Amino acid sequence: EQLQRFKAVADLAPVGILQTNMLWEAVYVNNRWCDICGFSNEQMSGMGWINAFYHEDVANSLEKLRDAIVNGLEFNAEIRFQTVSGEIVWVEFRARPLVSSKSEIEGFIATLADCTYRHTTEEKLRNLAECDALTGLANRTLFRDRLMHALLRTNRHGALVLLCLDLDGFKNINDTLGHDAGDELLVSVAQRLKSCVREEDTVARVGGDEFGILMEGIKSSHFAAEISEKILRKLESPLYIGGVEVFISTSIGIAF
Repeated sequence: EQLQRFKAVADLAPVGILQTNMLWEAVYVNNRWCDICGFSNEQMSGMGWINAFYHEDVANSLEKLRDAIVNGLEFNAEIRFQTVSGEIVWVEFRARPLVSSKSEIEGFIATLADCTYRHTTEEKLRNLAECDALTGLANRTLFRDRLMHALLRTNRHGALVLLCLDLDGFKNINDTLGHDAGDELLVSVAQRLKSCVREEDTVARVGGDEFGILMEGIKSSHFAAEISEKILRKLESPLYIGGVEVFISTSIGIAF
């Protein structure tokens, strides 16, 4: 009766529930756990429950889980799972050890809650706060924050380069071709700027037609000049906005 009652309650629970033995083999998995993971009950039995972990996170997550359980502590973390169809699911994973009357750890019991919606919403809000909606580049707030942190790291990471760019004649394009054309041009310029710098560099739109580029760990000021010349050459090529050939140039200020 107790087993039937436990199974009924566990299957009705809004969270996934898993229980393992001392070998970490799953001896019980409720329906909700399988629903979240996208695997069947049979696939989750034994050591199969580990297959739901996202491949890039599995080693780190299991190591932290093991350390907590072995030391008799509760484990709580937000981690990524991957369903059979390949969909990434963010879950809140909680586990605590099961201790026998002899104070020996006989496995653990874990709960699982799907927090994908909250995680995705928080990421979208963060992007709205830190990214330029038009170009997808960093905005002025994020750029300033990264600049402040970069200035504190110069002793460790070497000098930094700050490039300030302003498009020449952008107002004329807005006036003659319209604001939609101007927006399209800004997006194209943003893509060209990103192609001129390294992956780790920050490119930001800090104003209407103003851009900033932050590069850390630069050993020579000549590098800044080379990047600036590369940008000037890149922007010399005509842009095609609404079927019209448009030429744009920029003025660049450099701080090393």
